Amino acid sequence: MNITNTAIPEVKIIDPDVPGNSQRLFPEAFDLEAFRTALANPIGFAQEIRTHTEHHQLIGLHYQIEPHTRGCLVYVENGQIFQVAVNLRKSSPGFSRWVATVLAGDNGYRFRIPEGFACGMLTLSDFVDTVALTTKPYDENSMRCIRRDDPSIAIDWHGVTSPRVSLHDEQGVEPGEADVFS
Repeated sequence: MNITNTAIPEVKIIDPDVPGNSQRLFPEAFDLEAFRTALANPIGFAQEIRTHTEHHQLIGLHYQIEPHTRGCLVYVENGQIFQVAVNLRKSSPGFSRWVATVLAGDNGYRFRIPEGFACGMLTLSDFVDTVALTTKPYDENSMRCIRRDDPSIAIDWHGVTSPRVSLHDEQGVEPGEADVFS
């Protein structure tokens, strides 16, 4: 397993790099114990969320506040996405900075987004099947959304200027008005 820090070191890109058997009949895609060891963190996952989205659909930027703050590990089974993490920890020198990577079914990479971050994704392929493993379950009362197009964050959504966005996500608030983390 190879773990790479992003420009925000708490956000990681994980290449499972786990060899399968010689015939590749049962390739191992992920090893939780190796992941925990590599991060030196006893992380666990409480929920698996699967999405199927179409070309240029944008989801986010979502996060949950206390006491249901959650991190996630995102990967793609089929297709390709541009996955974004935005730092919402007010005490952090990187507050409101973002990092992103392309995740694809054929590269196997995972994107580790810790607690205190909002996340969003943009579908780059015709369709995509995405999986997010979360450290706490979904809690409707704790769920928040910030604007994907806020100029203070200035995310370059992989050059896509007019994505398809849900009504819920269009109603996201500006970061200055959002509930953020200390």
